[in-house]
Amino acid sequence: METYDSMLKRMNSALKTIFEETKDDDTILVSSHGNFLAVFTRSLLGGEDLKGMGNCCVVEVKEENKRLQLINIYELAANVK
Repeated sequence: METYDSMLKRMNSALKTIFEETKDDDTILVSSHGNFLAVFTRSLLGGEDLKGMGNCCVVEVKEENKRLQLINIYELAANVK
């Protein structure tokens, strides 16, 4: 099982590569599993715990001054049983 720190390092490396290969006005879609989304979002929020965040979520961010800012979290499957 991958550690939180290892996942965060791998995630940051991948995102850095993605941003280096895109233009400033590009829209980027990154698809992944719920645990990755939770780690990513937690890192944007300064470590705040996101209990219950699962698959089928959309995390909307924007880049401003070389930093990512969280815009919204859409729990698309929250009401699906």
